[in-house]
Amino acid sequence: GTTVWLLAAFFLGVSILHVRDSHFAMTDVLMTMFATASLALLLRALDGDADSRIGSHTWFALAGFVGGLATSTKYSAAALMAGMAAAQLCWLVRFEGSPWHVRKWLPSVAFVAAFLAGFFVATPYAILDYRTFTTDVVFDITHLSGGHGVDLGRGWVYHLTTSLPYGLGIPIFLAAIAGVVPMARQYPRHAFVVFLYGAGFYASIGSGQTVFFRYVLPLLPILCLPAAVATDRGAAWIAARTGWSRTAAVVILAMAVAGVGLVNSVWFDVLLSRTDSRV
Repeated sequence: GTTVWLLAAFFLGVSILHVRDSHFAMTDVLMTMFATASLALLLRALDGDADSRIGSHTWFALAGFVGGLATSTKYSAAALMAGMAAAQLCWLVRFEGSPWHVRKWLPSVAFVAAFLAGFFVATPYAILDYRTFTTDVVFDITHLSGGHGVDLGRGWVYHLTTSLPYGLGIPIFLAAIAGVVPMARQYPRHAFVVFLYGAGFYASIGSGQTVFFRYVLPLLPILCLPAAVATDRGAAWIAARTGWSRTAAVVILAMAVAGVGLVNSVWFDVLLSRTDSRV
């Protein structure tokens, strides 16, 4: 719905972690853009009509290609495969017939083939110099499993208690928690795909003790969705009991939820406009 996506975009736009890292053009920001686009295309494919499966397969392929670009940008985006697995399960349940029919698995074939194409187009030396590539990937995994400077513990705990609440903004984070169940009820297939990808991504970044804030950036758009659903539901509840218009209730509640993030983002912009005193 229009209200939900406008709210989600607003919440993402004032999430201080997103604002900060976008300013510094971190690799995580580009990966987040590609990963979010891949998820959007994947859901578009999943919503395709049963009578236009060829068109749906094209969307699956597009989702895979963009997902390959995301993974080329930063390898943790490979968690998009978990989102595709969820979409494939939904596809099998949605259409009648034997689940072992070849056509039932064409979405996964299209996604994976395009995913590999997108990855190798943007990272050709993964093939041309695969020995160095595999050696460096193993090094990255080993490096991230250890700490970086101060020991902050495993990412599973740190990101949940620190990176996400403060990177997203505590009010938006709380709204996201409140909106998980309503979103799963109202948009079950979409929620299943998005949340399974989120779970896979969180598992990959949380297993080590290198816990930079920016690692959770691709999870912010995902969390803004249930936060938007919760805000929309809350506004409807307020409007029904106060006599306010639905629009007024949405605006007031959205500002209450996003107010902290908006203030932090403005102050961050003010700080960046000042001359840096460091040499």
